[in-house]
Amino acid sequence: MHTPELVNERDTTKSAIRQAPLAVPAETLCLVWVHPRPGLTPLDTDRVRLGRAAEQTVCLPGDQVSREHAEIQRRGRRWVLVDQQSKNGCFQNGRRIREAPLADQDVVRLGEWLAVVTFVPNDELDAALVVRELEPGFVAGPALRAAFRRLEAVAASSLNVMLVGETGTGKELFARSLHTLSGRGSLVAVNCAAVPEQLADAQLFGYKKGAFTGASNDQIGLFQSAARGTLFLDELGDLALRVQGKLLRALQEGRVAPLGQLETLAVDVRVVCAMQEAPERAVESGALRADLFARLNGVQILIPPLRARREEVLTIFQHTLAEAGTGAPPVLDPDLAEWLLLYDWPLNAREVVQCARSIHVEHAAERRLQLAHLPPALLLAHGRSRTPRGLPPESPEPRSSATADERLLAQLLEALRETSGNVSVAARKLHISRQRAYRLLAGRVDAWDWRGNRGGTSEPLA
Repeated sequence: MHTPELVNERDTTKSAIRQAPLAVPAETLCLVWVHPRPGLTPLDTDRVRLGRAAEQTVCLPGDQVSREHAEIQRRGRRWVLVDQQSKNGCFQNGRRIREAPLADQDVVRLGEWLAVVTFVPNDELDAALVVRELEPGFVAGPALRAAFRRLEAVAASSLNVMLVGETGTGKELFARSLHTLSGRGSLVAVNCAAVPEQLADAQLFGYKKGAFTGASNDQIGLFQSAARGTLFLDELGDLALRVQGKLLRALQEGRVAPLGQLETLAVDVRVVCAMQEAPERAVESGALRADLFARLNGVQILIPPLRARREEVLTIFQHTLAEAGTGAPPVLDPDLAEWLLLYDWPLNAREVVQCARSIHVEHAAERRLQLAHLPPALLLAHGRSRTPRGLPPESPEPRSSATADERLLAQLLEALRETSGNVSVAARKLHISRQRAYRLLAGRVDAWDWRGNRGGTSEPLA
């Protein structure tokens, strides 16, 4: 381990590195400890012992941790969490278990210690590198940094960029970072949902004095304001189709014509747009013109939702508390910390920030925040439940998300058939990252079979 509280004896002679096909960077499945202190346990040996005793592979000090609390065993391609008859039990995703296979984004609780299971690139196997601020207020774990690396790679180019992600995932932060890295002039942001169709031409392209009733002065449009800079079109799919057509023409010609003026003006603008849904779906539904999509889709970057990067949740929450207060932020009770990790956060990071601010306003004097301090609406919205600690653990059952993975794999295989084995396009059709697609395929199917280069078909291995 990389923190003194978590002693991790790593056996470098036995590597359990997950090798994904088609040259995906090597990564290792890890326990990312997020409470009460940060730490990292790579699952790179066949057996990892966890408990309070100093001789354990990972020493977890605490009154609620047994001397020999749990063990993680490698069984084929799986790592299985096994309770070692601990007093307080082992919990996976809020439910007490005797043993259960671990999967990406599982939440594990051993006593007061909480960890998120996730894949970490091998060059970032350091507790300080797993979850960190890329810039003030911009917290990123491995999945978000993978998306950010793509953004960095294209920032200096002139390619238009499409950012796709749910509300609150950080699309505007990505757009601003892209603009800063590009070194271009001004950044002009437009909320397309707030642009009335009848005023869109004037706002986007400007107008001359007397062009219409009320046009008492010349006014440059947003395109000209963003000249030699970046035009950020947020929620592109909400722009009226007629306006989309004019936008397409301006992009194709690199020129705009203000209302009331026949002469067109040359503009050099890099367009970055953001959408909550996959743009391919918006094209299919008729909300987005296919030709405009083709023009803007220079590079498409998928921003994963917070439920796919749970290791960031407590860092975002505690940073918000620290910014809101004047002294040391309050301590989080393990039950509250676990709840924060298990909740799906449908509004993503924005909802975590609002939750932390709400708790601070109502309980600013508290030095230890409890589960009862959560806003009641959030508690009611939370569908997961934990088996009380006094009850016996559940019999091992297949993890519910494993079934979801199987369904997603079936959808991915169908998408690969439709795209002749193009993993990137298939992943975009399912609104998942390319890395996620490779993880689903790893060890189960050779994606190359779907390209028609070998003939025949390929089925997942049992």
